[in-house]
Amino acid sequence: MKAQFETLYRTYRDTVYNYLYYMCREEELAKDLAQETFLKIFQGMRRFRGDCSEKTWCLTIARNTFLSYARKKQPMLLEEELSTEAGGNLDSPLEAQMIRREESAFVQKVLFMLKEEERTILLLRDCEGIAYEELSRILGITEANVKVRLHRARKKYRKLYLIESGRMEE
Repeated sequence: MKAQFETLYRTYRDTVYNYLYYMCREEELAKDLAQETFLKIFQGMRRFRGDCSEKTWCLTIARNTFLSYARKKQPMLLEEELSTEAGGNLDSPLEAQMIRREESAFVQKVLFMLKEEERTILLLRDCEGIAYEELSRILGITEANVKVRLHRARKKYRKLYLIESGRMEE
């Protein structure tokens, strides 16, 4: 069982951490939640039935760990956040690198304006490439509902992106 856990950990630690980081935007908190997630995975390995992929199982536990933390400690992580500040423009010889960083920060800012479930569905489908069937298991909804919610989340993200970038009026 220890070897199986070590394989799971090596395979999915980055995926779990990245998901948690995007959900909370705090490096140390994401590390703590990832550690708690893998503790729960280790404790629950005997109960894993294999009715979904290991990746789906790990991400489901990560999401539940995040939701549990957020409900108790930081409920605002579950809501839309509209007060995030954007960083200023910097002039330097590394302008292209700075522009990429700013764009990345802007994308994160807009992602964080979405509700938890909207962020989750976008990150897991568009960044992690999780299949609709697996998403339905993680979120506990039907595949058809996954497609509808994903479409709505993408549409909302695009609208917020355009509004925040000044390319569209509210």
